[in-house]
Amino acid sequence: MRSAILCMATVLFLLSKTCEAGMIFTLSSNASDLNNLTVGQNVQFNVYLSGLGDFGNPIELSNLNVDVLFSELLFGTPTLVSEGPIVPDPINTFTGVSNAGVAGAIFDNVFLTPPAVTLSSNGLFFSFQVVALATGSGTIIMDPPASGFDSNNDPITIDSTSSLSYQIVVNTVPEPSTLGPICLTLVMTLGYRRFAVR
Repeated sequence: MRSAILCMATVLFLLSKTCEAGMIFTLSSNASDLNNLTVGQNVQFNVYLSGLGDFGNPIELSNLNVDVLFSELLFGTPTLVSEGPIVPDPINTFTGVSNAGVAGAIFDNVFLTPPAVTLSSNGLFFSFQVVALATGSGTIIMDPPASGFDSNNDPITIDSTSSLSYQIVVNTVPEPSTLGPICLTLVMTLGYRRFAVR
């Protein structure tokens, strides 16, 4: 009987450990095809948080730091880093980081006077925009590990192994704004030749 109880306790312990999903950051983009970006194209990347409040995970965070790395030669410095809808009181708690080859976000309520707000929802944590500067390819990666503190100020680590591959190519189709001057030049050239022949 004792060994059966010990066996059941071991199985339940192992099942509880394997069911813990952990918190995860995931990257996504608004570009329809990351393998066909064009030079000059503005691209938005999004960083999503999931798993907050799941079994074994904290339900609230008081601090969260994450960086996304990319080629500074191909994308330069992000033009905009903005908080997502899950960030409470963003004026007082959110800091966007924008450096060459790095976009980051910091949620921190340490310096707030009570009542302190906490991050307690899954969803879009932050987004950033970059402009494709040159042809090439690479991978946008999370700078692991993302770190932070739960509402008891105990340190946490979040799985941040998400990545996105991309390729930037030369735009071979003329922009619509250049078609007008090209057509006008063609009409004027043909008109001049016709007038000169008479």
